[in-house]
Amino acid sequence: MKETKGVVDNSVQYPGDIAVVDYDPKQTQPEQLIAAIEEKTTYKAEVLKPKID
Repeated sequence: MKETKGVVDNSVQYPGDIAVVDYDPKQTQPEQLIAAIEEKTTYKAEVLKPKID
C-alpha cells in the first residue's frame, strides 16, 4: 500500500483484518485509498468513523 501516492505508513491488525493507513490529505483522499485497496486485494474497504458516546 505504501506505493500508493500519498500513503505515509500503513499496518494491518490481525485478527479483524483492520488496516490503518496514514496518508497526506494534500496528495490523496480516503475514497482513492479505498479504490486502491479494493483494486489490488480481495478485501472490501471503508472508512471507520469514531464512536461518539
